[in-house]
Amino acid sequence: MGAQTRKSANAPRARTPSAKVRANTRKISKSVPKRVKPKVFINPDTISKESTPVPSEPSPPPVEQVENVSDIKYNLAMSCMLGPTSVFSDTKKNKLGQFSFRDFSVNMIKLLAKAADNAKHLVEWESATAVISADRVAKTNWIHLRVEEDSNWKEVEEWIEEWMRKKRDNIAVRLTVNYQKVARDDVESSDDDAVPGKTSKVL
Repeated sequence: MGAQTRKSANAPRARTPSAKVRANTRKISKSVPKRVKPKVFINPDTISKESTPVPSEPSPPPVEQVENVSDIKYNLAMSCMLGPTSVFSDTKKNKLGQFSFRDFSVNMIKLLAKAADNAKHLVEWESATAVISADRVAKTNWIHLRVEEDSNWKEVEEWIEEWMRKKRDNIAVRLTVNYQKVARDDVESSDDDAVPGKTSKVL
């Protein structure tokens, strides 16, 4: 029993680490670096090509179908005035492009020659106006145009066509040509050469 007692007395005693040692041990364990994945080099040119979507070609705008209005008719009321006197009046249904303003004017000159009752007077062109109206269009929105030649009448038909495309109902045009009597002053002229805007002899 005595021998065993001496061995135990000579064996080193286990020491408990101090608080400072324990703290340093915790810091070391916490500061162990985590494993970081190696970075892979990425070519910026490759990124731009892959990430940028290829723009799709814009689809063409739909083709607007233009309505054919060539068979639609409008009402044309024509009148010719010599001063306060009506020389001619008529109403017809026309399609676009059917009416010739120049032919109408020449016919009015011939009628004026027959209607005159005083050989000492001539007839002189004063004005011509076209008024475009339609159902459910306020009078303040009617179109008023001066007409002196065929090119002006084309403008009238452009307005008529626009209203046809807008589905205006019962489009009507009132064309009024005005002439006045003037003294002859012994000036001889020929009816056959008379055109709107020039003085014409009344027989």
